Amino acid sequence: MRKQYSPNFKSKVVLDLLREDKTLNEAAAEYSVHVNQLRHWRKQAKERLPDIFNREKQVSQAEFKKKEQETRRNARPDKTANAFRRSLSESRVRENRTHGLTRGDEVIVA
Repeated sequence: MRKQYSPNFKSKVVLDLLREDKTLNEAAAEYSVHVNQLRHWRKQAKERLPDIFNREKQVSQAEFKKKEQETRRNARPDKTANAFRRSLSESRVRENRTHGLTRGDEVIVA
């Protein structure tokens, strides 16, 4: 199973790496995270750091989150799944009514 790290933990580690007080190997040993993972987090932080101060990106991300929430609200997979199950059971009832159910030798028509 893969380890999952919280955003707060990643931020703490990356800030430590950006200070350059420790080598990657020292940080990896201290935080029990593989060196390659630390390199990846540091690279991501350096690439995304300018976007923090970019107003256009912030607005577009807010719009993206809003659209994503609307999509999730509209999709409602639990209701969709329930509707699908209901339609299946209704079609089975209709099938049974038209074809009749058999109990032993007698035919029952609902």
